[in-house]
Amino acid sequence: MRILAPKVRFWPGTAAVGGTAAAHGGGWKHSAVIVAMIGAMLLAAPVHAAYAQKPPWDHCNAVPKIQYDSAKKQYLLVNRFGSYVRTGRFWRHYYWYCH
Repeated sequence: MRILAPKVRFWPGTAAVGGTAAAHGGGWKHSAVIVAMIGAMLLAAPVHAAYAQKPPWDHCNAVPKIQYDSAKKQYLLVNRFGSYVRTGRFWRHYYWYCH
């Protein structure tokens, strides 16, 4: 009885052994693009922190929207321990608990 090997298809530019074009010396361009993209992402990451929303006062802590909505539903936005504050524009809100 003869056992047939399955047909294996490879992407253009890849080898059966090694699996990438880098094995043939043509993968340095692909690697350079990936390294450049990773470097750009690492440089852009600290910029996002500069645009983070600051609390309205020093004694305020960020809270999730669900906590703010729960307090609003129970009429507890302002109580003797503190108050909930919503800041930001109509397209992006930030929620705080100030005590």
